[in-house]
Amino acid sequence: MTPLFASSENQTLDEVMDRVGDAVCVSDETMTFLGANRAFAAFYNLKDPSILIGKNAFEVYPDFRKSVFYEACSRTIESGETTTRVGYSSHLKCWYAIRCAKLADNRYTMIATRLSENF
Repeated sequence: MTPLFASSENQTLDEVMDRVGDAVCVSDETMTFLGANRAFAAFYNLKDPSILIGKNAFEVYPDFRKSVFYEACSRTIESGETTTRVGYSSHLKCWYAIRCAKLADNRYTMIATRLSENF
């Protein structure tokens, strides 16, 4: 598991984040991944979330700018306020509720909850 918060004292929290079922990531204001859980890595068909660390969302998913995920993340980065969006991901072929929030200076989180099966 890739530490979400880059601290060994938060190991239990990291384990919880890997088991919640929702996709969770932490990034900076350039949308470069600093941490992710396994559910988030699965968006990109990756088993190991550490592959994402240091990569920009645009590198991993070239159409990111067209996604509801981008809309929510960019709004939070611009305003500093928590943003919630519901949208369909054509890449993942299902509906998601996305919540983005500022954690600290230059640290943001996104939590994506799957709302539907493919249709």
